[in-house]
Amino acid sequence: MLKFLKNWTLPIAMLVGAVGYPLFISLSFLTPYLIFTMLLLTFCKVSPHDLKPKPLHAWLLLIQIAGALAAYLLLYRFNKIVAEGVMVCIICPTATAAAVITSKLGGSAASLTTYTLLGNIGAAIAVPIFFPLVEVHPDVSFWGAFFVILSKVFPLLICPFLAAWLLSKCLPKVHQKLLGYHELAFYLWAVSLAIVTAQTLYSLLNDPADGFTDNPMHFDEAYASKTQFGRCIAHGVISLSLCGSVLGMELPGLGTIHMGQEVTFKKPVYPGDTITAHCEIIDIQYKEKKDFYIVKVKQWVTNQNGDVVTEGIATCMPPKA
Repeated sequence: MLKFLKNWTLPIAMLVGAVGYPLFISLSFLTPYLIFTMLLLTFCKVSPHDLKPKPLHAWLLLIQIAGALAAYLLLYRFNKIVAEGVMVCIICPTATAAAVITSKLGGSAASLTTYTLLGNIGAAIAVPIFFPLVEVHPDVSFWGAFFVILSKVFPLLICPFLAAWLLSKCLPKVHQKLLGYHELAFYLWAVSLAIVTAQTLYSLLNDPADGFTDNPMHFDEAYASKTQFGRCIAHGVISLSLCGSVLGMELPGLGTIHMGQEVTFKKPVYPGDTITAHCEIIDIQYKEKKDFYIVKVKQWVTNQNGDVVTEGIATCMPPKA
């Protein structure tokens, strides 16, 4: 049974993370600590003298970078977003857990660690060079992008390696003790994989692209109670939508085209409030060349106390008589 679990750790960890994602998502804060610990245990087996770049590493880096550019150029004509996504997937360096898995499978952890370090540094150099060719960001400099990437890599990859090296030099007994627990790194990776799977599933289920908002200000009483409002409030667009109904159905009426909107949300609307929409035409312009009218409508929404909670000005095109 234990051998089965070891051989199928990857799918089992992903399945457990997906099924138990409500639990694992609450453990997301542990991910960087798990990664740091599993790499520390793995790097305790690797001596700095064993980190020797080889021609194979250079070829792998070349394939990684050239492959990313080739994939982008191949897919760009079909779908730019897909092309950029594939490019990112290819150019991204090997996962930090690669050394852990390689060690577990009996491969050379030193060689994989060498490539991991080179790959991350290579990505930190290649990404700021090639990505501006794809998406221009004049406000992001090469060095700015380089140090942003390096700031992500250093704590989770470089620091565990330095910590393992310092322990071997300054605290050899502790280093030797950790060597006895290097097998634990594999299981820490499995736990971190379950958490990452849960995070991925949570992101997919709560993707704002589907029109659903998970802003706790509108749904989570515990969260909202700690804000300046003291409790949940309604989304401002809800009160504004009442004015939209007036424009389309009453004033100017059915067939009206909403062309523009200025709006200010002056006060919060709480669950249980009674709100009323008001509209007043304040300007009418006739466009002679195209034979239609442009109407500006002042809008305001009041609550049960008569307080104005939302106000604005709508620009619309009324239907022809």
